[in-house]
Amino acid sequence: SLRRSMYLSFAALQVMDFVSTNKAIAAGGIEANPAMSGIVKNRGAFMAVKAGTAAVAAFVSEKLARRHPRRATILMVALNTAYAGIVAHNYRVARSNR
Repeated sequence: SLRRSMYLSFAALQVMDFVSTNKAIAAGGIEANPAMSGIVKNRGAFMAVKAGTAAVAAFVSEKLARRHPRRATILMVALNTAYAGIVAHNYRVARSNR
């Protein structure tokens, strides 16, 4: 289904966020999210948080889909859209700070 394919794209976006954040920081950028600023310094912890984020999003969406499949799909569209914007921003920061 569309929603389930969005779980894969969301997981891919988590990997892209991990990579793009590291590139932006290496280029002199900073982590703007205060909740993540300490975590991004530890690559293992950062990747674990990204994997957890993908898993929790799929879990919550599947639970929501039992009663509200359309809302679950909208949730995944919103999450994918938000993270696509975050990843794009990270790459812009990495390019502009070279």
